[in-house]
Amino acid sequence: MRILITSNHTYPAQSKSAKSYGFVACESPSGSAQHIQDLLAKGLAERGHDVFYYLPKGWDCDAPAGVKFVSQPIKDFDIFHDKHHDDIFRSDHFMLKYPDVPYVTSCHVDFKHLNRPRSLSKPSWIYVSETLASAYQSDRFVWNGLDPDDFVYKTEKEDYILFISALGNAKKKGLHIALELSRKMGFKLVIAGGAREQETIDKYKQIAKEYNAEYLGDIKGRAKAELYANAKAVLFPTQLNEACGLITIEALMSGTPIIASTNGACPELIDTETGFTCSTEAEYIYAIENIPTIDPAKCRAKAIKDYNYKSMAEGYEREYQKEINYFQSRSKN
Repeated sequence: MRILITSNHTYPAQSKSAKSYGFVACESPSGSAQHIQDLLAKGLAERGHDVFYYLPKGWDCDAPAGVKFVSQPIKDFDIFHDKHHDDIFRSDHFMLKYPDVPYVTSCHVDFKHLNRPRSLSKPSWIYVSETLASAYQSDRFVWNGLDPDDFVYKTEKEDYILFISALGNAKKKGLHIALELSRKMGFKLVIAGGAREQETIDKYKQIAKEYNAEYLGDIKGRAKAELYANAKAVLFPTQLNEACGLITIEALMSGTPIIASTNGACPELIDTETGFTCSTEAEYIYAIENIPTIDPAKCRAKAIKDYNYKSMAEGYEREYQKEINYFQSRSKN
């Protein structure tokens, strides 16, 4: 297949100079949908496809093997893939120029939380979890995937529980729940994450101090990988309708159990061998007390099997073929 994909960021998404939609690179500790698009391009090329990555904002390094960066869209391709918030193509009537080529859009968030109507969705949309797809009356989904080589795997853990989030979203991600649990149970809580404004950072630094938690600031690269790998668990009591939380996948890639809420796709991504999903304080307390029952090897194995960028690329390949077949059958009629 000749695949044209796009993203509105400077490649790579996790580089220091990468900016998109007004967010500095440190805003999202898990990389973001842009990082997923980077890995998808890599995975599709490894599967033997001709991948053209249209990046209007440019790139800071060489492309992965088999991927060709382009600053203008090519004209000859089999399918086009954009993301739900890359409106540059639709606003420029991009697809009107190529009415004979199928395209898909990946959806990484529940639009309800962006104050946008769910009716915006279309049959060609591919969601990042079955839970999110069901919310839009669809059965098309592909789980997010990450590169195992970007993570450190350890079976021996240190005595702390990790909470990681962009601080501007920390309340919605359940930081208050994590803090209260740490106070009540007496465990060491380590908090990591950046923010766009120093005022926000100072605010949460003070809150952490009041709860005797340790705030590390914005952690990236190898340091973040070590932070995940050394934690005895990651606490993710999110209050959002999570689409396919990368924090969950990052924890499992590191061999670290995940303790999450029952909101969104958390129960879909976490099984009883890799962590806990909780809806009450009593359930969180039980989960934290039973962290030793979770085998780090099973966490890592599940992540490599289900949340690998290679399996993600395979999943999108199947969806591309479905869209191409549908488009061709519709054209004949």
